[in-house]
Amino acid sequence: MFKADLVFKNGNIITMNKRQPRVEAVAVWGDKIIAAGSNGDVEVLTGPGTKVVNLAGRTLMPGFNDAHSHMLMYGTVLMEIDVSSPQVSSIEEIKALVAEKGKTCAPGEWIRGWGYDDSKLVDKRQPNRWDLDLAAPEHPVTLTRTCGHMIAVNSKALELAGINRNTPDPYGGEIVRDPASGEPVGILMETAQDLVKKLLPPYSGPTLVEAIKLMSDKYLSQGITSGADASTLFTIKNELKAWGEAREKGYLRVRTYLMMGQEIAANTQSLGLQCPFGDNMLKLGSIKMFSDGGVGGASAALIEPYAHQPGYRGILYMNQEEFDRNIKNAHDAGFQISIHAIGDQAIDMVLNSFEKALKANPRTNHRHRVEHCQVCAPRQRKRVVDLGLIPVMQPGFFYSLGDSHINNLGRERVAWEFPVKSMLDLGAIVPGSSDRPVINGNPIYGLYCAVTRKCDSGDCVGTGECISIEDALRMFTHAGAYATFEENIKGTIEPGKLADLIIPSSDPTRIEPAELLNLKIEMTMVGGNVVYGSLS
Repeated sequence: MFKADLVFKNGNIITMNKRQPRVEAVAVWGDKIIAAGSNGDVEVLTGPGTKVVNLAGRTLMPGFNDAHSHMLMYGTVLMEIDVSSPQVSSIEEIKALVAEKGKTCAPGEWIRGWGYDDSKLVDKRQPNRWDLDLAAPEHPVTLTRTCGHMIAVNSKALELAGINRNTPDPYGGEIVRDPASGEPVGILMETAQDLVKKLLPPYSGPTLVEAIKLMSDKYLSQGITSGADASTLFTIKNELKAWGEAREKGYLRVRTYLMMGQEIAANTQSLGLQCPFGDNMLKLGSIKMFSDGGVGGASAALIEPYAHQPGYRGILYMNQEEFDRNIKNAHDAGFQISIHAIGDQAIDMVLNSFEKALKANPRTNHRHRVEHCQVCAPRQRKRVVDLGLIPVMQPGFFYSLGDSHINNLGRERVAWEFPVKSMLDLGAIVPGSSDRPVINGNPIYGLYCAVTRKCDSGDCVGTGECISIEDALRMFTHAGAYATFEENIKGTIEPGKLADLIIPSSDPTRIEPAELLNLKIEMTMVGGNVVYGSLS
């Protein structure tokens, strides 16, 4: 009998396998798990060349899966000015960082930053064109709000984009204007961002490859061994080549499922590729669409007006006819569809489209995904499940964004956000994710908020939707694998699955919820190889 390359024994091993929830030993051969059970079960697989790790009661579990984040974008964000909270707490501090960056930029070079949150600034407003003009009068500036659904730009950027008081709002977007003068104030929402973003020089291929390396390093240090990239194949140029080069150089070490924009999807279809296409490390996956904006920036499409902006209901990217057409076309072409839908109005329209597409062309096991499915009213939840849709949720939003959501939605509707327990009770599989870089993507925040629904202020929202830590862990392991058709190869510890394993500093199921925020990762393994920390 062949012998294992690696054996873990004397462990507290959380398998996420419902048939065998805990074991004390695991054996690995090559990149796969070949046994999970008692010490005796793996003893027969131990030979002279087997590395034996005595866990001595420590916890071993499957690696985390972030089912929706912006992986390559996050890598590039690490190269931009960090204007996020708590790095900055005021517009003056943002201005100082922009001015400092301007000193090292060539004349006319773009200055980019990411992550400001007006709700956490002492000013309680967004930086405008005039603020940024003072900081960098000779450079075009663009700063992305933490939600990713709007940017703040200066006058130089507006001038280069040809945006003035006479420029019409693009469909699905808004150029925010001064109520008195009608002049653009430098805030561009949703599709209006593209008026400026199209002018940004693309990152070079080597820069994107380095961004993938930076992303991988961070994810692995937090125990994330798999993820779905929710945007890059239509927001960043040269990206597909960069993913391939990063993989070839060994820089890509997080298993990645790429979502595609409609243009890329059309190209794969014309080549006769059936998606998912790729291997266990890098796959072309679903087609990605947008329906609305976000709650923090008040651009998600709601049925009733925002609590803090009477009469205002947010922004839709398409009308119902366009939703119907785009979803049906992608469905009929055989794609898995991942559609961003945050507000209850957007969710209604998306559900209408899926219902029509599935009635006209029934497809079993389609696994279409509603990304966020955030302000999901009680009447909508069973419909999501009945249509066989996968609601991909981000409970970690509550920690850093919850207080602003309470302000924007009011307490009744904020309690509707991310109704994980209701969905699980209805039989849904609910993957967990972060939407990074929108929030800190460390899975500990998602686990903590799934269990407590607490904001960083200590306020709680919709505690009736709290779930057990075991269910929360399943969101960030098995459910994420299911959402990418990969539950048979990863997400649990059992023979035949990939050896993607982590050792956390504590057993997350045996500590108080507040202690989850202190959880560290001591070792991360992908495919039987240690990629962070050590086995000692």
